[in-house]
Amino acid sequence: IESILLNKMSRLENVIIENSIDYIFKHYDDFTVNQLADYLGFSRKHINRVFKENIGVSIKNFHEIVFEKQVD
Repeated sequence: IESILLNKMSRLENVIIENSIDYIFKHYDDFTVNQLADYLGFSRKHINRVFKENIGVSIKNFHEIVFEKQVD
């Protein structure tokens, strides 16, 4: 049962990451973490934790990187 639950959590985290990245690229010029949380239906804290654990940076830092690359 534990492995099944861990697998489901892993897939959920991947969906959060994929949808977060997609949202950030589409809304890089007008982005807030609150808007992302509303869009995904998860708390800011949860999204940031999942993102930081899997990507290595916070959502806000990732957005700043995307924004700088898109503006260049």
